Amino acid sequence: MRIKHITIEKLFGMFDYEIPFNLEERITIIHGKNGVGKTVILNLINDILTQSFEKVFDVKFESIKIFFHNNSYVMLEKTDDYLNFCFSTQNGEKQELKIPKAYEYNLEEESRTSSVLAMKKRLVRDFEMGKISVQDYESLKKGLSEELGTRKRFEKFFFSTVEDKEKLNNIYKSLDINIQFIKTQRLTVTVKSLSFKERTSYTVDKYAEELSNEITELLLEHSSLSQELDRSFPLRFMKKKQENEISEGTVIQSLKDLDFKRSEYVGLGILEEQKETTSFELTENIITPDTLAMLKEYIADNEKKLVIFDTLAQKIKLFKELVNKRFSYKQIYFNKEKGFFFKNKLGDVIALKSLSSGEQHQLILFFDFLFNLKPNALVMIDEPELSLHVEWQREFLTDYKRITKLAEIDLFIATHSPQLINDSWDLTVELGEELK
Repeated sequence: MRIKHITIEKLFGMFDYEIPFNLEERITIIHGKNGVGKTVILNLINDILTQSFEKVFDVKFESIKIFFHNNSYVMLEKTDDYLNFCFSTQNGEKQELKIPKAYEYNLEEESRTSSVLAMKKRLVRDFEMGKISVQDYESLKKGLSEELGTRKRFEKFFFSTVEDKEKLNNIYKSLDINIQFIKTQRLTVTVKSLSFKERTSYTVDKYAEELSNEITELLLEHSSLSQELDRSFPLRFMKKKQENEISEGTVIQSLKDLDFKRSEYVGLGILEEQKETTSFELTENIITPDTLAMLKEYIADNEKKLVIFDTLAQKIKLFKELVNKRFSYKQIYFNKEKGFFFKNKLGDVIALKSLSSGEQHQLILFFDFLFNLKPNALVMIDEPELSLHVEWQREFLTDYKRITKLAEIDLFIATHSPQLINDSWDLTVELGEELK
C-alpha cells in the first residue's frame, strides 16, 4: 500500500501540516528550520505504521490522518489517556477502536521493590481482567521466570480486550505496509552472535556479508538447476529435435548473446570464470538439422541457468556505477567470498570500516535502496546530507530517481539542505508556518 497524503493537526500545539506525496516521481521532501517537526513527523509515521503506539503518546498533536493510494485511510486522534483509532476502507466502511496508553511492565525496576511472586500475581490479575493478550501473558510470564540478572525491559503495549488487538492486527494485515526508516545514526548496527550476545558492528561490513550470502545462495540454485538440466538434456533433446526449426543465424546470435551475458556476470563477480570456454565457432560442416536442434536446446537451458542472476546483476551494475562515480581513488569489486570490497589505485584492498564517514553513509544508502527493499516500500530518510560533500548532495536526487524507478519504491526525505534539493523544489513541502 502506498501513501498518497498526510495531514497533521496541532503538532506541538502550533502547526497544521498538509503533505501530499508525489506518487509519479516517487520522491517527497519536507524541509524547514530546526524545531518545525521534520524528524518528529518521520518518527510519527514510522511508529503508527509499525504499531509502536506507546511512542505516539510522547508526541504532542491532536490528530494525524494517513491516506493511501486506494483512498483508504488511517486516522489517530490523541487524548491524554487514549488514541482514538479509525480505519476507513476505500468503500468508506469504518472500523474504530480505543488504544489506551502504554501499560508497562519494567521487570528491571520493579524487581527492586516487588517480589517475583507479587509480580506474577499482578500479571495473572491483569490477564484475567482482559488487559493482556494470551501471547503477551505467556511472554511476560516467561520473563518473570528468568534470572534477575538477565531480565530485559518489557515495554509491551496492551489493549483493553484481546479482540481489539486482533482487530487492529487484521487492519494492518489488509494494509500490507512495507516501511523502512533510515535514521541519522546508520554507520553502526547492533547484531546478535550465536550465543545471543549483542555486539556493535559496522553496517558496511554487515551489508557486504549479506551480499556474499545472496550470491552464494544464487550460485547454489544455479548449480542445482544446471545439474538437473544437464542430466535430462539427452532425453529432452531426443523428444524435441524434430520440433520448431531454428535458423543458423538465430543460433549463432543466441550463442554470442549467451557468451556476452556470461562474461558480464563473471565481470560483476556473480559467476566464477571458467577455465575452459564454452564458446565455439560454427562452421558449415557441422551445421546439420540435428546440430541446430541440439544447440537450440542448449541455448534454452543456459538462458534458464543465467536468468537466476538477472535481478541481482541489474542491482549490482547500478550499485557499481553509482559508487565508482562518487568515490575517489578507489573502485568497488564483488565476489561470493566478500560480497563487495574496495581496492585503491595501487591494487591494495581497503578495509570497509576505513572508508570515510561520508563514503560509508553513501554506500549504506545505495545498498539499502537497491538490495534491502521490496517493491512499493516506503523509505524514510532523515537528513541524507549528513557527511556528504556539497557536490554529492547536488547529485543525490538524480541518483535516487534512478534507484526508485528500478526498485519501485517511494522515498520520503527530511532535509535542511538546499543543495540536496537542487532543482527539484517541485518535490518539496516546506514546514514551519505557525498557526494564527
